Amino acid sequence: MKHSFAFRPRPLTGPTALVLTLAANVAAALLSLVAIRWTNYSTPFMVFTGAVIVCAWITGFRNGALTAVVGALFANYYLMHPEPGWSLSWADLSRTLLWVAFASGLAFLLARLRSSQDKAERVLASIGEGFCVMDRDWRVVYINGPGAQLMGRKKNEVIGQSYWDLTPESKGTIIEPQLRRSAAEGVPVEFEARSGQQSRWLQIRACPFAEGLSIFFQDITAAKEREETLRSVLERLTRAHKAAEVGAFEWNLSTNELIWSEDALRIHGLSREQFDGRFETWVKTIHPDDLTTVLTRIQKSLDDKSEYSVEYRTLIPTGQLRWFGVHGRVMLDDHGKACGMAGLCSDITQRKLEEAALRRSEKLATAGRLAATIAHEINNPLEAVTNLIYLLRREHDLKPDSKEMLRLAEEQLARVNHIAKQTLGFYRDRNVPEAVDVVQTLEELLAILRARIASKQITILREYENACLLDGFRGELRQVFSNLLTNAIDASPRGGKLIVRVKPQRAAEHISSVHVEVEDFGSGIQHADQEHIFEPFFTTKSDIGTGLGLWVTKELVEKHGGSIVFRSNCQNGNSGTCFSVTLPGPGNSAHTAPPLPASLRRNAPDPPG
Repeated sequence: MKHSFAFRPRPLTGPTALVLTLAANVAAALLSLVAIRWTNYSTPFMVFTGAVIVCAWITGFRNGALTAVVGALFANYYLMHPEPGWSLSWADLSRTLLWVAFASGLAFLLARLRSSQDKAERVLASIGEGFCVMDRDWRVVYINGPGAQLMGRKKNEVIGQSYWDLTPESKGTIIEPQLRRSAAEGVPVEFEARSGQQSRWLQIRACPFAEGLSIFFQDITAAKEREETLRSVLERLTRAHKAAEVGAFEWNLSTNELIWSEDALRIHGLSREQFDGRFETWVKTIHPDDLTTVLTRIQKSLDDKSEYSVEYRTLIPTGQLRWFGVHGRVMLDDHGKACGMAGLCSDITQRKLEEAALRRSEKLATAGRLAATIAHEINNPLEAVTNLIYLLRREHDLKPDSKEMLRLAEEQLARVNHIAKQTLGFYRDRNVPEAVDVVQTLEELLAILRARIASKQITILREYENACLLDGFRGELRQVFSNLLTNAIDASPRGGKLIVRVKPQRAAEHISSVHVEVEDFGSGIQHADQEHIFEPFFTTKSDIGTGLGLWVTKELVEKHGGSIVFRSNCQNGNSGTCFSVTLPGPGNSAHTAPPLPASLRRNAPDPPG
């Protein structure tokens, strides 16, 4: 069964309404005069009832009531009394008043009904968004002005037409299945769609009712463009945040809720499920050494209602230690009281690493200049003392013990002179590579350090697997091994032992690399000091060390294309430290090291002196 309906024109007023009322009354009177000849006296009342309905609906209550009075007078006092004169009997008067009351009541109800419909139509016409009503056959039975304008047509061109004929571009888009579902299932729908004909974005709300479908549609093109602009800005901001490793945060002071953006979660190595949004959870990730500083800065910022800025370390779930910089501003409520904080957090780990590298570089440059200056300045007094010792040794009346002591003093001065020259050579980089016998170099250094070894009664254990040669700078390699042996002697307890290992690694017929290890059994290196052990000017020897030995050693090893590592243990009964140097094998396979003598073979100990 088909259903259709339409909104009527608005009620007539003014002269037009009066003329229409007069015409309706004249027509009713003429029709009554004709009908009274063949019907009874109730026919005129029925005819004028129709006139009352027409006048009340089209022109309003007053004209409907006027028609009711005219009809009563005409029917009662003209048609029913064809003889001259008027009858004022109680029966005639009662019938007249009753019919006037009935007809006026009917006119009042019709006028109110039309007035309500008129108001509803004016309300719909005043709606800023488009509105139309369709019957079950998808014919448009009503559309307001904005709706017709959005369709690009006039109202009279739309009403009575099929919606799908008016908007053929809607077929096949999201509009068609949504509207058909609303009409078939009787459920309201709301969605956004692009109008292909006018390149507009529409927000559409469809509400079904018994006779059809009412649709509200609004042009949201401008809002969509703003949304697209904001989305573009947000995407650029997101890309910038990702590139700069920056995230946003907001902290609610009353609930202690901490809201992180996706970028903030990402740089902290967390997913949305891994962070519960609590301030206390974030605090637990801060490095213990930085926690007091961070909380103090936060409290000061809240007390002063000032900006908040701090840098701290945190351990992310992957186990990495990262640096974060946070900049925020305190938020105030309507009473000027701090209610929270919002700002940005950024991963500054790379910057911190670069700053540390720059500091190390500056230390290296300073250490190099200092070493070169010291080496240059002590050359002259060393030469003078060496000459004096030489002259003393030429005295014939010296006792043998004195000559031996002068000889030892000359050896130590030669060692100091050698170190000074090598330090100056390291800074100037003027050495010439040559074939270096590793075992022989170690033995020469152990001979020079014999007195120090004997004074602490240290047992030297040699674990030389084979003799081998290296292409390198002889003086620099001597300095590397000398620094390791000296540190091991200083760390060893009295009566302890020290192991020196040489392990050549072969590839095919050639030596690919050589491992040299110096192991002591002292107290070990504390865990907190291990990460700084190769930094210039860092020392664990209090006032004795300069902090340059291991730094120079590492630089010289890396200069030769090698590497240096260490392991250390501080546990009682199992303490000690082992430094391991790996150097590339000789580039010239013609280098052949002489066989080891029996006294230097593996596990041949050197008893304490």
